[in-house]
Amino acid sequence: MAKEHQSSEWSYFIHYLRNSIGTLGALADYYGGHPPDPAQVKRLLEQLKRVSVQSQDYINAFSELTQPLTPEARPISMPDWLKERASGHAVATKPGVKFTMAVPDAPFVVDADPLLLARAVGAFLDNAAEAMPQGGELSVSLAVEAGQAVFRFRNTGQSVSPSLLPDLGKPFLTMKPGRLGLGLGWARRVAEAHRGDFGGSNIPGGVEFWMKIPIASGGRQ
Repeated sequence: MAKEHQSSEWSYFIHYLRNSIGTLGALADYYGGHPPDPAQVKRLLEQLKRVSVQSQDYINAFSELTQPLTPEARPISMPDWLKERASGHAVATKPGVKFTMAVPDAPFVVDADPLLLARAVGAFLDNAAEAMPQGGELSVSLAVEAGQAVFRFRNTGQSVSPSLLPDLGKPFLTMKPGRLGLGLGWARRVAEAHRGDFGGSNIPGGVEFWMKIPIASGGRQ
C-alpha cells in the first residue's frame, strides 16, 4: 500500500477512535451527574453496546485494510467472467432495479487475482444496491482502452458531493449512515495492487465509478 494511503487510513481511524472514546466519556459524565433509573440504565447499556460493536468493526476493518495486498495473478477471460459475477449478484434481480450490461463481443484476458477482482466488482455492485434502496437503474460495462480493461458501474442513486470526489476510495469515507465506507476503498486498493486505477464522477441522474486493470500481454483471444 502506498505511504500516502497508509497516512490517510491512520487519519480516519484515529478520528473515529477519538469520537468513540469521547462518546463513552460523555455518557459517563452525563450519567454520573444524573442518577439513572432502570429505564435510563437500559438505554445507557444499549448505547455502550452500540459503540462497542461499531468500534470493534472499525478495528477489524482497519486491521484488514493495513495488510498489504499481494495479488496471485492468473489469466482471466473477459467478458464472460464479468457477466457471471454481475448477473449473479443480488442487485441484478433486485425488485425495482433495471439492470443492463454492455461488454465487448471479442474475448480478451487480464492477469489478475480472481478473488481480489471479484471482491472489487462485488464492492461496486453492493454500493449500487445500497445507493438505490427504492430501485433505479444500474448499468455495468466493460471496454478495452489503451491496453486496459475498463470496468464501469453507473447507478441512479444519490450523487457524490463534489468536495468528496477527490477522496473517493479512502477508507471510512461514506455518506451512508451506519456504514464503514470500506467497499470502494477495497475497489481502489485492488485496482492499484494490479497496477491499475480507480475513480468516479457524477453523471446526469446519478453517479459512475470505474476501475482499470491492465490486460495481459497479447491478451486478445
